[in-house]
Amino acid sequence: MRRASGGLGVDTQLARMQLNHSLPFVIAGGIFALRGQAGQWGAAANFPSSSFALISIASAVMAIGTLTGQPLGNALLPNVVTSRAREPVAAQELYETIWA
Repeated sequence: MRRASGGLGVDTQLARMQLNHSLPFVIAGGIFALRGQAGQWGAAANFPSSSFALISIASAVMAIGTLTGQPLGNALLPNVVTSRAREPVAAQELYETIWA
């Protein structure tokens, strides 16, 4: 934010840079969520309602995992990259621990 005429203003150049950086992550997250939803639609079409209830509960748990896993992965990615530059073997072990 910058001051404009005594008040707060928006730095449009900074906002545009941040949007350009974050947009691929948003698109990828949306496609990933849509893939999970498409799997649920396929299950709904192929299973009886009693089995589908169990699948729906599992899908809700998967959605919570996705909502927490993706932001954590995005937050930890710079640490993985930095540690990989310093110690490649330790970084690979960290990556395998996170995503295994």
